Amino acid sequence: MSMRVIEGQARSVMDVEIKLCAVPESARRAREFVREHIVRWGFAERADDAALIADELASNAIDAAPKTPFVVSLRMVDGSPLLEVADSSPERPVLREPDFLAVRGRGLHIVDALSVAWDSDPIPGGKVAWAKLRTD
Repeated sequence: MSMRVIEGQARSVMDVEIKLCAVPESARRAREFVREHIVRWGFAERADDAALIADELASNAIDAAPKTPFVVSLRMVDGSPLLEVADSSPERPVLREPDFLAVRGRGLHIVDALSVAWDSDPIPGGKVAWAKLRTD
């Protein structure tokens, strides 16, 4: 079994994952996938938050790497769901001051508000953006 380290903790590489094409409809599929598994794992009260985070991270992946597929994965880490979206772009997402007149650019603020922690890490061939979901 291969291992990766994020937040200083070793963990198995995959619990559940889905590979999606970088097209706008895939954000909806990412939401459905995450919602289904979050409910199945007993966190139904967090399903809406998890789906919204998945939508934001998937949309970012589609924008960052529009010609290659991306992977959405979920795993349990210390009793909390961890959502990851891996894409082929090396450019990491950056939380910026919101421009309230802009049509875009507030997604990471949503991720930040709805998660316990979030970040991104470089991986061979791209990056993985992750968010640890609230369970309280």
